[in-house]
Amino acid sequence: MNRYLNHEPVSAHADTIPYRIGKFVRRHRSGVIAGTLVAAALIGTVAFALTQLFEARAQRDLAQREVAHANAQVELTEFLLGDSLSQAPREVVGERLNRARTLIERRFRTEPAIEASLLTGLSGRFIDAGESKAGAEVTNEVETISHRLDDPHLNADIACGKAQDAVETGDLKLAHEQAAVGLANLRRLKFVDAQQAAECAMANAYIAEREADYGRATGAMREAMNALQRAGITRTSRYTSIAHEYARSLSLAANYRAAWSAEQSVMAIVADVGRDDSDAYYAMVNVGSTALLAGGQPRKSLELLQATIQKAQNSNANANLPFYLNASVLLARTAAGTPGSNGDGLMQAADQAEKQGLESAIAVFRAGAIRAAINRGEIAAAVSYWDTTAPLQQKYLADPAWRRDAQRLLMVHAQLNLAKQDLKEAGERIQQAANLAPTALPSSDPEWQHIIALRAEIELAQHEYAAAGADAQIALERAKIEAVDPKSSAWVGEALVLRARSELALGDKAAAAASAREALPHVEQNLDPSHPLIAAARKLSSGT
Repeated sequence: MNRYLNHEPVSAHADTIPYRIGKFVRRHRSGVIAGTLVAAALIGTVAFALTQLFEARAQRDLAQREVAHANAQVELTEFLLGDSLSQAPREVVGERLNRARTLIERRFRTEPAIEASLLTGLSGRFIDAGESKAGAEVTNEVETISHRLDDPHLNADIACGKAQDAVETGDLKLAHEQAAVGLANLRRLKFVDAQQAAECAMANAYIAEREADYGRATGAMREAMNALQRAGITRTSRYTSIAHEYARSLSLAANYRAAWSAEQSVMAIVADVGRDDSDAYYAMVNVGSTALLAGGQPRKSLELLQATIQKAQNSNANANLPFYLNASVLLARTAAGTPGSNGDGLMQAADQAEKQGLESAIAVFRAGAIRAAINRGEIAAAVSYWDTTAPLQQKYLADPAWRRDAQRLLMVHAQLNLAKQDLKEAGERIQQAANLAPTALPSSDPEWQHIIALRAEIELAQHEYAAAGADAQIALERAKIEAVDPKSSAWVGEALVLRARSELALGDKAAAAASAREALPHVEQNLDPSHPLIAAARKLSSGT
């Protein structure tokens, strides 16, 4: 009876699970009710959370679709605009850009933030078209709007753009100041747009490049790329521009293998979106060809440039290609020893670079012109080119921001002195170039391999054979590190020939022949058959 009154199971009833549960609920009614309420609340909470999760996922998917749609629209707009401009004569391009400027100013006069944003993009188009004066006017107009609005987005854009321009002119003080202004404005924003962050990262990378801090430069470029990748922006001109600059920074750091690989990737993206006839694409080809040449494969560099030019001319017989492409062809011909390298053409390219404000290209083209004349045995022409270039050497030596350009000119100055048999002057100039390398780790200098190889050449002429052999070995080890392909590099072959010459001069014919045989495939694969290095390697391999 007591078990019945206490709502406990009794033996008179069949002992089933439902019967026992019913008795349990009767005995613990309040607890079960409370538990039921808690369970119901939990179920409700879980249901609400699941609903929110599904809604969040739906919103995320919608946002991703909208981003993809926006990127596709940008990609299409860039293609249509770029294709339209690339097919038009230069004067027509200027006219269309001016009409776009007028349209923006009229249509968005009452929306200054949008007006300034569109004008910022347009200023870049003017500069790409060689209309630097109009580009500067548009930039000034954007600055006026920015000062009126005090908009941190605009302020950051303008400051980071100015920092990049200041680097190009060698004014690192101004570059640092403007980069700091850009960073300060980014800090004012609750949300930093990925493209804006990338633009300012590029400014810092340019500064690092000019200061020869290549590790910091490539890191900043990689950071900019990653920001755009996280935002799903990988097929717009902003992304390809930054990816191209990343490849360029790798090339400046003498990491030519990685530079060529990175540039190939971005060239593939640009070709895939149908923009492989644009100035941006030609700039990528130029950097790719530079990486191949500096990485020991001048013939492949020349083939890439010639194929690009031929394709452009096949598509449009009146194609107006950037002047630097033909200059790069002459540089590749000079390095490969291919007939047709022309000093006059490179001096004209240097003048064109100066007119367009491409300061960093001037020393490259002038040094190339002098080297081309020396290779052809035209010493009088080389001296004439040097007389025009000599003031630049003094300018660059006086400013640490131009250290690498100073090295380039010192090297070609030493090469000219060697050709004139002025060995003392040649030795002094090449040592001056070596002294500009970082004191702590000179071998990290991107020009180190070429400096040491030329020093070995001078030491051979001075009959300092042991020193020449030691320098040839240093140049060899560095050339292998920098090579696009360590098994096929003209500069690996060059260092081996220098070592062979030193070994032969010291009386070790067997070692000299072995070094020359090792050099042969390197020089034969990457230099023109008429190149003197190939003839030297063949003679040395036979013990002569």
